[in-house]
Amino acid sequence: MAENTTNTTKTTEKSEAEEKKKPEGFFSAEHPFQRMLTNLFNLMLINLLTLLLMLPIFTAGAAVAAMAASLTKIAEGDEHEVTRSYFYFFRQSFSDATMLYLFYLPLFVIDLAYLALTGLGVISGHAAVTLILMLLSLGFLGSAIYGAMLVSRYVNGSFQTFRNSWLLAIGYLPKTAAALAAFVLTFALIAVTWPYLGALAVLFGLSAPGYFAVKMILPAFKEQEEKQK
Repeated sequence: MAENTTNTTKTTEKSEAEEKKKPEGFFSAEHPFQRMLTNLFNLMLINLLTLLLMLPIFTAGAAVAAMAASLTKIAEGDEHEVTRSYFYFFRQSFSDATMLYLFYLPLFVIDLAYLALTGLGVISGHAAVTLILMLLSLGFLGSAIYGAMLVSRYVNGSFQTFRNSWLLAIGYLPKTAAALAAFVLTFALIAVTWPYLGALAVLFGLSAPGYFAVKMILPAFKEQEEKQK
């Protein structure tokens, strides 16, 4: 009798294990296609919120930091209410992100001024100056990717965060290059196809390459956190 009970128990456990292995239905929230749609919707929402909150200019740093924090949550598989968490991250990192933003603003202004003046024919573009500005801009963009994640993830002074962002960008150069490529290719695609793909730029122009960048450099943060333990 005891043997029959044992066999029945094993059969029940096997049946439960098989049930767990069964693929989720197409309309289940856990189905890969449904999860993909959810992530696309979240990326679209994050992109729209970021563009909206960047409009006042001085809030751009906090908007990008909130985007980085929200994309990190998605990359880590953390299910959360995107709008509420985005505004939470925006408020939480506003002061530090705004101070950090000031380190990047001068070069951004110089780039815009140079492009405007050469475009209007006020000054003639010089190849050497253009190359230097381009390399500096790529370096600062690579640093800013890490900076946005640092300021949304840790509490440090703005100068220390700026310094650490450069150290990480250089220390994990292949990951930095891949993250930069995602943004550069996206911006190039938008420029070439504008205005035909203008809607895609508005919906995913920042969040899509941002998500790829987060996926690329998140292991670097995990590695550094493990070293600190």
